[in-house]
Amino acid sequence: MSVSVRWKAVLCIILAILQMSYIFVMSAQDSEDSSVVSAFVSKIVGQFTVGDFRDKTKEEQDDIVSAIDSPLREAAHFIEYTILGVLLFLSIYYSYYQRWKMRSYLLISFGIGLLYAVSDEIHQIFVPGRAFELFDIGVDAAGALTGGLLVCGILYMVKKRTIP
Repeated sequence: MSVSVRWKAVLCIILAILQMSYIFVMSAQDSEDSSVVSAFVSKIVGQFTVGDFRDKTKEEQDDIVSAIDSPLREAAHFIEYTILGVLLFLSIYYSYYQRWKMRSYLLISFGIGLLYAVSDEIHQIFVPGRAFELFDIGVDAAGALTGGLLVCGILYMVKKRTIP
């Protein structure tokens, strides 16, 4: 394995650990703090997506924010784990460069992402106001798989273009 491939592996592993740490910190917020952050982001999204948001009454704005909040939280879960899936796939790919078939890298990275999603939900049992949610595990796992599939697809296209 070349030095540049080793450095890519190390960099991807560090980034994957940082992403896992970010997910852990976000999950460690109690429900009150998490709701405040989520409502703030939902309000910003409402301001950009609902043309007359600022002209609405406080109650109407709160209803819009409430309607946006749950899908936005699930999208955040999906995106966090999509990023993690990309980083896990690349970490394994560069750590075991050209030793396995693509589906092996994909299955292993997905398995690690799924295990981390389960551990994240178990962690939330111990955070005030938070709970273990099977649905969140599904969203997280879908994100991890999507991240791995994205990298797999890109690597496939790059390899196909470089082979005469």
